[in-house]
Amino acid sequence: MRIRDWIISGLKSVPYYLQPPFINIRIFGEDETKSEGWVVLIYVRKRHDAVYYSALDGKAYQRKGTKTEEIDMMTFLSAVERKRQPIVYIEARDLIFKENSMEITLVFKNIGAKPAMTVDCILGINKSIPVGQKLEGERLVGANKEIKIKNLDRGSPPRFVLLRQDEKEVILETSRIAPFQTPIFPHQDIVTLAGKITLNLKERITEGVLCLRISMIIFTEVNFTQQQCMIVIFRNGKFKQFNILEVRDYLTNRKIFEMEGFLR
Repeated sequence: MRIRDWIISGLKSVPYYLQPPFINIRIFGEDETKSEGWVVLIYVRKRHDAVYYSALDGKAYQRKGTKTEEIDMMTFLSAVERKRQPIVYIEARDLIFKENSMEITLVFKNIGAKPAMTVDCILGINKSIPVGQKLEGERLVGANKEIKIKNLDRGSPPRFVLLRQDEKEVILETSRIAPFQTPIFPHQDIVTLAGKITLNLKERITEGVLCLRISMIIFTEVNFTQQQCMIVIFRNGKFKQFNILEVRDYLTNRKIFEMEGFLR
């Protein structure tokens, strides 16, 4: 861990990296389980959301064959511009929970390094909501019951278009209704309203922890985000959102960014 921290402390990036680079360290010696021996390989695998440079001398380098060459300023700036992309996902901001319904406010959030000028989102809401006893880590414990969604209210004026629905899920699309609040600026504390929906349940809930599951695909002008979302709702009205995100660009289908875990 000390070797990894030392390596990362010597790296900086433009834009500032959202997640540190992957680092693989190979050590051999008499006792590899205790990481005692000689370091034979340190491999830093870059991510696609930033350009790295040395924190020691402030210079950027590029590997060409067996040589390491310093990058000139114009090449560095061109590389940075190619890395600047919006990273947009959906976040639940407010939730009003009643015994037989829940109202959810959904917002767009951009954690990338460039404004999103065009945004469209398709949501698939699972009509079956598991009810468990408690949340342990990332797992809903004691989920032996499911509550069905009877219908939903898209708000007034509606920001979502109903595309289709069946017994298992309902498919909505946002951003078709103009005018839409774009651009979506890249900032941790700035969000743009996607819309509000009210889910009416087929029966009353008096106990347990609910798990609402939503799958989404969010399109911008340069890339798209595939998002699997689990909103865990407690009886006191509080909730936690678990996300699995994967962002890819259109041209190469290259993975730009990925993230998994609960939002803080």
